[in-house]
Amino acid sequence: GKEHLTESGTLSHNDAGGEEREDRYTLLNDISIGRNLHDHDTMESLLREYFEKDFVCRAVAEFSRIMKSNGRFVLDIPNIGSPEFEITKLIEEYLGRKDRFNLSVEEFETILDTHFIIDKKETVGSTIQYFLIKK
Repeated sequence: GKEHLTESGTLSHNDAGGEEREDRYTLLNDISIGRNLHDHDTMESLLREYFEKDFVCRAVAEFSRIMKSNGRFVLDIPNIGSPEFEITKLIEEYLGRKDRFNLSVEEFETILDTHFIIDKKETVGSTIQYFLIKK
């Protein structure tokens, strides 16, 4: 038989029980659920998050792959929420180059931590600079 959705509701992270790791497979599952429920706004938002986060993960892994052990690297990300970033973001949007970086500092540092030691972190205007050492 064919199943039909008869009730709508919200499932929060705590309702799932146990420790659930937020990873790309969980995100893909949520995208699929959004598509099946015809919740296109949520699905599109999650797709953007998946591709952007996925790109950052792949880029950081590639930086690590081509570096020698204990190699040093400086990487910066937008300091989302800083006044300088807000001005830069407005200018970039006006020029048709919308900033797509949407990771929190904590999410980004978790991605970095899989490959690098954060030796030093500095906030410089509209960016956060990471001085990294390959593990």
